[in-house]
Amino acid sequence: MSNITTQQTTQQPVQVIIQTIETAAFKDQLKSNLPAHIKPDQFIAVARRGIIGNKALNFSSMDKNTLYSSILKAAEQGMKLDGEEAALVQYGSNVQFMKMIKGVKKQLRNSGEIKEITAEVVYKNDKFEYWVDDEGKHIKHMPNFLEDRGDLIAAYSVITTKDGGRYIKVMSKQEIEAVQKSSKTGGTSFSPWNGPFKAEMWCKTVLRRNAKDAPTSTDLPDVFKDWDENFDFQNNSGPNKDPSENKSVQNQDQNLTNSARKPRKTKIDQLLESENKENSESPISNNENNAESEPVDASDLPI
Repeated sequence: MSNITTQQTTQQPVQVIIQTIETAAFKDQLKSNLPAHIKPDQFIAVARRGIIGNKALNFSSMDKNTLYSSILKAAEQGMKLDGEEAALVQYGSNVQFMKMIKGVKKQLRNSGEIKEITAEVVYKNDKFEYWVDDEGKHIKHMPNFLEDRGDLIAAYSVITTKDGGRYIKVMSKQEIEAVQKSSKTGGTSFSPWNGPFKAEMWCKTVLRRNAKDAPTSTDLPDVFKDWDENFDFQNNSGPNKDPSENKSVQNQDQNLTNSARKPRKTKIDQLLESENKENSESPISNNENNAESEPVDASDLPI
């Protein structure tokens, strides 16, 4: 075995990942994906910190190809993987890019028509008032930071446009949980709905609803596409319905989606294929391929 091969086999999985995203081939692909004002080296520096500091990622069990693809997807949308604009989340062996509230706000502000965006959750021990009169919708929220705030009970969003328009949307716990039940992974233990991102998911849900009413030149389907793809819109009978009854419909939708997608040949294809070939000879790789993978869960119902 050559010295190079011996060195690679003794490296930690995270070291292999960092070295891969710092190769010239990967940087070339990033350059073609990133907006002109973001340099590949700058993007990689943030991504490197986000990867190393992400305690939720299991580098030994993940499908690294899904990680690299998610990084490129974040680059394409100009989202920094800093845990604020966007983050990498892992479901089984599958790693996917999740847009955070800050990233969504950034894209919506790019419309040039929005002045301010707010999305917050309300807890049981907060002081919260919502009413409607002949002047429109009104809210008053006083978070209780002096004691335990209790359970989540609602979420709201306020969008203010530069022409003085004000758009308010409030959703109750029951309404948000109905959205969660339509999520393909909403009932699983590893879903963002049931972990540390729960409040984030509630905020994204209500912002998604409110953004439909606010005037914007931004293409909303593109902004929220990542979320909408991960909901079972065909299952209108609720979570207790047998999923197999919708299998044929879902397969038809998947076939249409797959036929519409024409994967681009990238400069890192050979690099990834080479890594896959090496990993296929490793016991760790076999475990990675056998690990269960679930679809990403992002948030909201269709327009």
